[in-house]
Order: sequence, then structure tokens, then C-alpha cells
Amino acid sequence: LRMVHLTHHNVPAWSGHVSLLPVLTVDLNGTPLHVAGVHLLAPFTKGRESARTGQDTALKQRLGKISGDVVAMGDFNDWPTNEFVMPPESNFVEVWPWLHPNNPGKTMDETNTFCKLKIEEIFFGRSDKIFVRSKRLKPLKATLVGTKSVNEENGNSNAPAYLFPSD
Repeated sequence: LRMVHLTHHNVPAWSGHVSLLPVLTVDLNGTPLHVAGVHLLAPFTKGRESARTGQDTALKQRLGKISGDVVAMGDFNDWPTNEFVMPPESNFVEVWPWLHPNNPGKTMDETNTFCKLKIEEIFFGRSDKIFVRSKRLKPLKATLVGTKSVNEENGNSNAPAYLFPSD
């Protein structure tokens, strides 16, 4: 793969807020593939639930303006009662439920010690996602990673015991 272009866009949650969406364009067999990475705001508590509504809208609009093949991935910090979904007319498909229709694939739940310490249970779910829009590319495999603490993953105890890679 050869990098063709790198840019970024702002996907603000409110007026004056800056939250960058980097977009890397690579040459894939003579056709551009745009890869976008996102980390949306996390509400963590019911009182801050609406903090991300504007950011959801801004992200959907921005991704919709990118032409051609697109992979958008990252931490969407959503939750079961407020899932981040792309509108059907955008032609984006979320990879995990497409490949694993009977497995919710939670990345934030009671097994994650950080979640138990810092996040209300209503926010437990799968906030790390990959979306694809392409007429020529098809996802073949998706695997959950970071389902154990950083210490278990690395085989040491240098990080706080409650920290997970998905945090």
C-alpha cells in the first residue's frame, strides 16, 4: 500500500469544540481507499448523555462526504440505548454484526474492571467499531482484542490493574 494523502476534519460536539478525524488515503491496486480513525467523546454518566449528539451528527455528515471506498474505525463511545449507526442510505456496513450476527461482541462490560470503577452500567456495550463502505472490498474476519487487562495482555504489572486496552 502506498500513502496518497493525509488530511483531517473537525467533528465537533458543540460550537467551538475541536475533535479531529484523521483520514489517510492509500492506493489499493490503483484505486483510493480512505481510512478514517475516530475517538468520540465519552459521556460515562447519565447526566452527560447528550454531550455527544452533535458529534454523532458531524461525523455522519463528514463520512458521507468522502467519496469512494471508506473504512471508518475507532472508539465511538456509544452505548446500547444510543448506538452510533450510519444511516442506511450512506451504504456503510458495520463489520462486527455483519460477520457475527449472533454475538454482541461487548468491549465494555462487567468483565472490564475500568468499566466497573468508572462507567455506569447503562453504557456497557461495544463502543469500538469498524464501518466499511465499498463496492469492491468485503470484510472477511473480525476479532475482539483487548478483552483482558493491560497487565494480562503484556504479562507484567506496570500499568494500573484496572486498565484495559479498550479504555
